[in-house]
Amino acid sequence: MPNSSRHTLLFVLLLASCVCAAQDVEGTINRLKNLKEQQLSITGGINLTSQFYDAVGIANRRDNFQWGARASLNFSFLGINAPFSFVFSEANQNFGLPSYSFVGISPRYKWATLHAGDRSMSFSRYTMAGISFRGVGLTLEPGKFHVSGFYGKLNRALANDLNALGDLNGFYQRNGYGFRVGYGGKKTALYANFFGADDQEEDGLPPQTELGPVLGLQNNKVISLEGRQQLGKNLSLFGELAHSAFNGNRSAAPLSDAETNFGNSLFGLFSPTDETQTGQAYQIGLAYNQTNYGLQARYERITRGFRTLGALFFNKDSENITLGLNRSFLENKLTVFVNGGLERTNLDSEEQESTNRIIASANLNYRPDDKWMLSGGYSNFRNDTKLRARTNLLAPVDSIFLAQVTQSANVMVLRQLGSKDKPSSLRLMLMRQLANNIVNDEVNQNANSQVTVASLAYTAGNPDAGLQWNTGLTYNTTRIGTINNNALSPTLGINKNFFNNALATHLQTALSLSEQNGDSNRVFNLSLGGTYRLANSHRLGLRANHINRFGSELADRNFREWYGSLTYGYSFGGSIGRKDKPEHDKLSDDRK
Repeated sequence: MPNSSRHTLLFVLLLASCVCAAQDVEGTINRLKNLKEQQLSITGGINLTSQFYDAVGIANRRDNFQWGARASLNFSFLGINAPFSFVFSEANQNFGLPSYSFVGISPRYKWATLHAGDRSMSFSRYTMAGISFRGVGLTLEPGKFHVSGFYGKLNRALANDLNALGDLNGFYQRNGYGFRVGYGGKKTALYANFFGADDQEEDGLPPQTELGPVLGLQNNKVISLEGRQQLGKNLSLFGELAHSAFNGNRSAAPLSDAETNFGNSLFGLFSPTDETQTGQAYQIGLAYNQTNYGLQARYERITRGFRTLGALFFNKDSENITLGLNRSFLENKLTVFVNGGLERTNLDSEEQESTNRIIASANLNYRPDDKWMLSGGYSNFRNDTKLRARTNLLAPVDSIFLAQVTQSANVMVLRQLGSKDKPSSLRLMLMRQLANNIVNDEVNQNANSQVTVASLAYTAGNPDAGLQWNTGLTYNTTRIGTINNNALSPTLGINKNFFNNALATHLQTALSLSEQNGDSNRVFNLSLGGTYRLANSHRLGLRANHINRFGSELADRNFREWYGSLTYGYSFGGSIGRKDKPEHDKLSDDRK
């Protein structure tokens, strides 16, 4: 980590420690005086899982055997809560997924929380947005003030198997750090955020691999200012402004003093090079809320050069305008939600493709009484793309317009039947989706799609007998160009408890009858299992699932699969320390 970033982070953590030490000293001293009267509470659990798999007619789609473990533990003492978690899974050989383990603890005392191990934190949308790290973090929220910071490893080095399909890590170990400080009142809130990440050089990495050249060492810094202001009783203004600097290869030649400015050096926090990219991202919005309705409008713009390594995925080079409205009618029995927006890309016209999107949706929920419920929705999505013919100056036209229009509608009707002792319900659902591709105002028939789904389901049960069963029928038809697919799927399921609900069992079966361009397929699915509870602390579970695809004229499409799992769980809880005195002892003390 550069010295400037390290000094900034240490200053914030030191300030946070001083604030923490100055709060609630008297309460802590009183608890220490009565240490013998305090109890240590311990709760937690352990879960072990083993999975089995086999297939006939196709290549295995997973390992034949896998296992995993999960544990949780929480200590509570002197008002301090310390939750601890552990997760482990072995490697998946078929898909090149490495084994993984997550171990972390987040002890909390009043408004102070310490994060250690594998944890995740969120600062803001444009800086650090919920990614995981392995390291240490601190969150302090005394009253309306907020101070938080972290330092840890974001990525581990590349796995040895460069052909691993599941490799989600970079070539280098990446360390991250950052902080968030601010004030969050009822009417006014203001926060400053900082995030940084640096790749660490690894020994033994070749410059060229089977997957291509090894990427350069990257580093990134992002700062943002985020706020919210109440403008009236029901109206509020919110927004965030961020600026980033990103090096795709920090080993590139550094910029001279004349080329360095506040923008590419991020006010001295960043060392720019010839490959440095800078960019801005900002959003501003208004929200108006009343008892029966709400309105929100938001504008967002992200330039091409903006980049944050603190988010798993982030759209850039885009502009969005969205508007949302919700309204309740008929004494809150009817609720309507309406949303719409515009999005465009290639803001600086640097690319050959420009995209404009129009999104509109509406949803309603109507519940006149306890017996009936009706919901419906409609959405319209239009995506316009302009392809520029920059490479051929003699072309008669300089661009081609492509458009994709997708419309979908759904309706659901639910009717409650039976009584409280023996409840039942009937549900009907309909869904229709249309998608058209348009090239220069002409519909491309080979790329059109139509999807229709209709389902009817009935559920009934007898809670006193620990019995519940359901049955349903689903029909769907899909048309994509010249491909026609029709499927009919009946289902049946039963859940039954035994031995005073100590044993919970289930049976689920489904048969899919499908036909695609004259070729018929049958898929039979059977699932059964149960969970047995021992002495309220131990749980033993067993589940088996069988899939049989048959009936196709193409032999290579027929196969059988078996899935199985065995699980064990143990939960515990208790306290250590002095218990309350019996009532007669308390009376004796009072007389004394």
